[in-house]
Order: sequence, then C-alpha cells, then structure tokens
Amino acid sequence: MPSGQFIPIKTVDLHLDPKNPRFPERLKNAPEKDVLNWMLTDAALADLMASIAENGFFNGEPILTVKENGKHVVMEGNRRLASVKLLANPELASESPKTVRAISERAVFKNNIPSEIWVYECADRGEVKNYLGFRHISGVKQWPLISKARYLHDLFVRKNRFEYEVYKEIAKEIGSKGNYVRKLLIGFQAYQLIKTKNWFGMGDYLNEESFDLSLISEVINSYSAVADYMNVDVNQDKPFEKVFTLFQNLLETNKINGLMR
Repeated sequence: MPSGQFIPIKTVDLHLDPKNPRFPERLKNAPEKDVLNWMLTDAALADLMASIAENGFFNGEPILTVKENGKHVVMEGNRRLASVKLLANPELASESPKTVRAISERAVFKNNIPSEIWVYECADRGEVKNYLGFRHISGVKQWPLISKARYLHDLFVRKNRFEYEVYKEIAKEIGSKGNYVRKLLIGFQAYQLIKTKNWFGMGDYLNEESFDLSLISEVINSYSAVADYMNVDVNQDKPFEKVFTLFQNLLETNKINGLMR
C-alpha cells in the first residue's frame, strides 16, 4: 500500500480521475456527467449501485485519492464513487435513467447514500502507480487489455528511455513479466498508428471501444511475416521507427505532389 493517511471527505468533493486508464481518450476532458453515463454502459455498475443501495457503502476496501489542483482525485475506486454519485443524483443519468432512479429511491429509503467517504489520501500520483499496476494488470481485479496497455504506455513514456531493459523495469515494478509488458506496448503503439491514420477511413465503424487490442498485438508479436510486412521490427528498442519514417515520407511525398499540381 502506498504511504498516506485515512481521512473523511464529502462525496461532492471527490472527483473521478480524468487520467483513469479505463476511460476512453475521448473522455479525458469531458464533463463528469458524460463519464458517469459512459460508466453506466457497463451493466456491472448498476449491480454495484444496487448492492450499495441495499447493503450500504463498504469502507473496508479503501478508495485511494491524491490531491491535484486543490481537488481530491480518486485513482482507485472510480466505479464505487460513480455509483454513489449516481445514487445521490439520479437525474445525471441519461443512460438507463429508469433503472438508476429506481435504485436511487431504494437507497434513499434505506438511508444508504453516504454524504462522506473515508479515503486513503496519498502524497502524489506516483505513489499509487505501481500499486495500480500490480492490482489491475497482474492482480485480482484486472483491467481490459486496452486499459492495461494505456497504463503501461504511460509508465514507459515516463521512463524517457527506449531500451529493452525498460520493459523489465516496468514488469518488476508491477509484478509482471518483461515479455508481456513489451508485447502489450508494441500492440498499443500499433493501435496508436492505426488511430493516427483515422482508422484507415473506417470512421465510426471502428473506435477505441470496438477495437480489440489483442488481435493486433498477437498478430504482430507472433507472426513475423505480418510484422515484416508492416515494417515493424519487434527485436529493436524502437520497433515502430521504420513505420513512423514510412508515414513521414508518405506525408512529405503527398505535400510535394500537391505543390506540383
């Protein structure tokens, strides 16, 4: 557990983490209401709300927070916080509004909507990073693959070094294996390239929520012919360097052709 202290904080003063790896990138700067409704698309959130409504909020598993820009930001426990916020303010739900309202009424009847939550406040975001990695990448409450990869990519960028040993360092910090970390990061870089190319013109038919990261990650890492075709060298410290160069050359060629016309 990171170093910190247990303190009570009013629910209205707790904020969802905009950098949560589980949130799609389109929600990074979105209003909290939009994030809450995206979370409601997961049926399990309604189940969690119903459990809190019936049995009350369980403080035995601490919510982890950090204070940033004067706000208490929840790094671990966003689903629990979202549940409490929706129980207290069911009018925020545009997704499954009738269900949310019914569960909220039950919570009000049983007096199970906490106005204050005990949290474990940590010194800074870095204090919590490795704990989250261990818990959600190799631990008991694993994130979806795209969330794992986004989290690992953030750690990788923070290292500011493009060496094979970095994968091992990250793996050691979160209790995983270097090859697994590398495999996910290579897949995530491929995902970023695909997105950069606007999903190759597929528009709304393909987006982060519908994209299966495991497919491209497995193909690139397991089939050398595909990696060669894509100019990806999985044995290099910068496996996508040739791809970035190729894209840049294509952009320059298109600019030149456009000027010549």
